[in-house]
Amino acid sequence: MPKDAYYFPHDSNAKDDPKCVLLIEQLGMEGYGIYWMLIETLREQPDYTYPVANIPALGRRYNTTAEKVKTVVCNYGLFTVKDDKIFFSDSLNRRMLVLEEKRAKRSEAGQLGNAARWKTSQTDRNAITMRSQFIASKVKKRRV
Repeated sequence: MPKDAYYFPHDSNAKDDPKCVLLIEQLGMEGYGIYWMLIETLREQPDYTYPVANIPALGRRYNTTAEKVKTVVCNYGLFTVKDDKIFFSDSLNRRMLVLEEKRAKRSEAGQLGNAARWKTSQTDRNAITMRSQFIASKVKKRRV
């Protein structure tokens, strides 16, 4: 599991968003908990979307009702439902896009830095690896 499996950026004052205020007013903290469960579930998906058809399974898994989960998804403007098939959070998608762009830039910079440091191409690295493996196998044969 990647080390960022549980990380995603979010506002520390999300509870004060008017949509969340209404959610808490109508469904209590259970509704707010359902909201965060949904956000975390979306974060774990490769494309940050989730099938509407699987909402009952989420309700059972987290000891609530499918009706409450569907109400949170559909009635507060916190999620976008597309063709009654999938739902997603525009806010989560925006935040994850920024995070993914940062990671891509860091990865590219790391690769450039590695290439500059070692001044080798991929072919050179493969040759070095193969030579190291050859030497290691000869050493083992000599010991036997």
